Amino acid sequence: MQRKSKNGRLITAQKGVDVKMAIDLIEFADQRITDVIVLITGDSDLIPAIRVAKNKGVNVLLCTFFTKQSSLVNELVKSADFHFLLKSDLFTPYK
Repeated sequence: MQRKSKNGRLITAQKGVDVKMAIDLIEFADQRITDVIVLITGDSDLIPAIRVAKNKGVNVLLCTFFTKQSSLVNELVKSADFHFLLKSDLFTPYK
């Protein structure tokens, strides 16, 4: 969702993105659209959907930017088949 601020710049806000991702994840697994799903997220709300996809035979590759450990991050990483820790210096900010 985007809107313009008073100075004319675009402001981007997320609303319901995690729910949409979870639905897609489950639908792709249900319909056997793919064997592997790549997620770039740190949202632990996706753990149940990841588990459903894995139970349906889909491999889940998780990419995160986290450097500090927390129980939710650990649970998210454990829920995936593969995990890659991305370094922020590999990416150029969008201008």
